[in-house]
Amino acid sequence: MAFNFLISALMLAAAAAVVPEPVVQLGNAGKFAVFATAISSVPNSAITGDIGVSLTAASITGFALKLETGALVALQVDGKVYASDYLPFTDTQPNEFSETVGDIQNAYEDAAIRTTTEQVNIHDGDLTGQTLNAGVYEWTTNVEFSGKIYIDGSATDVFIFKTTGSVITAAGAEVILTGGAKASNIFWQVAGKLSAGAGSHLEGTFLVKTDANLITESSLNGRILSQTYVALQMATIVDPSV
Repeated sequence: MAFNFLISALMLAAAAAVVPEPVVQLGNAGKFAVFATAISSVPNSAITGDIGVSLTAASITGFALKLETGALVALQVDGKVYASDYLPFTDTQPNEFSETVGDIQNAYEDAAIRTTTEQVNIHDGDLTGQTLNAGVYEWTTNVEFSGKIYIDGSATDVFIFKTTGSVITAAGAEVILTGGAKASNIFWQVAGKLSAGAGSHLEGTFLVKTDANLITESSLNGRILSQTYVALQMATIVDPSV
């Protein structure tokens, strides 16, 4: 009897010792729905939140950019537009733009060093029909899905999906949140590219080493923070913090 009590006490102590996975720190990059070296759009894409590029405003194409009350805006962007040759930050924050570029790299590296011993290469990267719970997942393959996948957890649970390959979704594929899971707590660290098929829907922040492509009428509840470029084709992106 005493032995069973001791085992139960040890199990409870071990459970209490489990530390929840912390969110990936985005810094200034968390203020953007899309940030990249260049952003293009096949009209008409729609973005709720700010967008920015590390190059000049000339690297933003397919948007109707205009100067309005001291800020760059676009009809397709419900927010502000930032570029290296136009920095509408206040005088008290002169380094904020350059810090954003560094914060994207830092966030990518933060996600990359998160570790897991159990959830490695699950389902060989094919997540179609799968339910993913809180924690860190790692793949050395592409991550693909052609139908629905489910991300299940509470509003405070954190999900980190890492791949040395690409994230590729088929037309009509869909990420569905259940149990109260929030897009702001979901992070995809992608060493390759992001390719979202026509009409597909994604959730979370994508930290992409190379390029990101959202094909016709695909959508994202989250952010794309790319170290190269982002190409949108009549896509919809909503910053989850807006």
